[in-house]
Amino acid sequence: MEVLVAGVVLVVGLVFIAQFFTSTAMRILSSDTRSLMAQIASQQIETIRGLQYADVGTVGGQPAGQLLPVENVTLQGRTFQIERDVTYFTDSSYSGPYPANYRRVTIKVTAVADSALAPVVMSTNVAGGAKGGMLDITVTDLQGNGIPDAPLTISDTLLNPDVLINAPAIHTDDSGHLQVPGLTADPGGGYFVSTGLSGYNSAALKQGVVVANGSTTVVQLIIDHLATMSVHLVNQFGTALSGVALNVTGYQSVSPFTFSQTVTTDGSGNAQLTGIRYSTSLEPYFIQLTTAHNPPLALPSGVDPPNIDSSFTPQDGVIPVILDPGETQTVNLVLSSAPVVASLNPTSGPWYGGTSVIITGSNFTGATAVKFGSTNATSFTVNSATQITAVAPAGTSTVDVTVTTPQGTSATSSADQYTYTLIAPTVTAVSPTFGPVAGATTVTITGTTFVGVSAVKFGATNATSFTVVSPTTITAVAPAGSAGTVDITVTTTGGTSATSSNDRYTYWALPTVTSVSPTSGTRNGNTSVTIRGTNFTGATVVKFGANNATSLTVVNSTTITVRSPSGTVGTTVDITVTTPGGTSATSSSDRYTYN
Repeated sequence: MEVLVAGVVLVVGLVFIAQFFTSTAMRILSSDTRSLMAQIASQQIETIRGLQYADVGTVGGQPAGQLLPVENVTLQGRTFQIERDVTYFTDSSYSGPYPANYRRVTIKVTAVADSALAPVVMSTNVAGGAKGGMLDITVTDLQGNGIPDAPLTISDTLLNPDVLINAPAIHTDDSGHLQVPGLTADPGGGYFVSTGLSGYNSAALKQGVVVANGSTTVVQLIIDHLATMSVHLVNQFGTALSGVALNVTGYQSVSPFTFSQTVTTDGSGNAQLTGIRYSTSLEPYFIQLTTAHNPPLALPSGVDPPNIDSSFTPQDGVIPVILDPGETQTVNLVLSSAPVVASLNPTSGPWYGGTSVIITGSNFTGATAVKFGSTNATSFTVNSATQITAVAPAGTSTVDVTVTTPQGTSATSSADQYTYTLIAPTVTAVSPTFGPVAGATTVTITGTTFVGVSAVKFGATNATSFTVVSPTTITAVAPAGSAGTVDITVTTTGGTSATSSNDRYTYWALPTVTSVSPTSGTRNGNTSVTIRGTNFTGATVVKFGANNATSLTVVNSTTITVRSPSGTVGTTVDITVTTPGGTSATSSSDRYTYN
């Protein structure tokens, strides 16, 4: 493998002028801004490198060309001024194989809003008329300061034979710069450059560059002092968490150009990554758990994450870190513990709720919700960090009881399960126990578990209406029915009450009077009168017109004997019979005349 290197010309090709602030805060800010300034200058050099030699000059300048002398650009909300200067040189001392005529391009980038920040100045030479190519290499730190004596490796595996230059002489000068002329042209972009220096991160081109005859290809590599990241992890109570695996990802300046390392916290909650590359707002580190956790990893309360580029979408549990070169930075993190439900007492209760349940577990401080399945507890009290008393709401089947705090919601398990039991209502008494077949009687029903009542029935017929007065009392309006006795039942979610003698209600038929004997009597009354008809059982009143009979004997369901009250001579009245089924209708068959 042979590479013709006619000579190594050490010239000042790239100069950064930087001023440093002494405070750490200003250093971080200027570091980010200078990084942007260096990017702009580098991009300008790349653009100029693509121009034809004759076009490398300023508009109206000498030499003339296509470049504007001054221009303002805005990047990430910050305005920068770009000044361009082109000077023509003839170097008689140059003894290489190609012409020594070249144009030196100087790019000066200034932060418009930060006059205290020194500008970034970058220079490069553009050769004319040469048949070979040149690499113009600069190695700087993050602040833009040249790194001297940085060893360089230049390679190209697309050429035949391969190019590999890593001789001891191939290193940067005192300003961090090296020009390598006489390189075999490769229009396929196969040239790679890398560097590494003890105590610094290594850096390499991510993509190969083109080396063309008669042109200079500018390469910039950034290395800086290695840094240390120290992570300290606690829970929401400030207790150090050990054995927690954390994955730290980011960027590095050599292949594969991504960084990923897993560390585990020790007994003091600490984990450390040493000898790692710096990070910036454009290329931050990210810390996250290796496994999902609820609630997610977070910064301590009141601590804001660093400002990173808007191209990164914030994600819960992913913590960005900006790490200054050569610094040891401690990152304090909080991994809150969600509540845990360990047991319930009791573990079951009636479907209609109301049961006081003691929940035992951990991390209950600040609880904001207790749920039985998807339903909030009727009420709850946090007794301590390990105990809650909650009142169960109504429900069905078996559900998980969960506790929610600002740190999350307890995971479900067999330890938190609560079973709702279906308890049917009971009817222990009804009052009154009878009424007419026409219905409309208001009946008071006494019993238990009258919660969530969906129906009240008299036999197979729904009550005309009902009101649940309390869990032990219902008032219902009897529907119309047929003569006879029926069971009054109550239905809830827990079932329908079993029938018994305590729930019976009797419908009484309306009495009828078919004859009276005698049909007349003295005006003084006290005449014994026999009344015949139907449905006389339970008769309570017999009237002669508007006056009650003076005595009443129910012989059987078809016969009653009474004594007439006094009346007015010559008047005829209707004799009516009243039972729980109602009062008989009047007719010619019930007439009685006073004489």
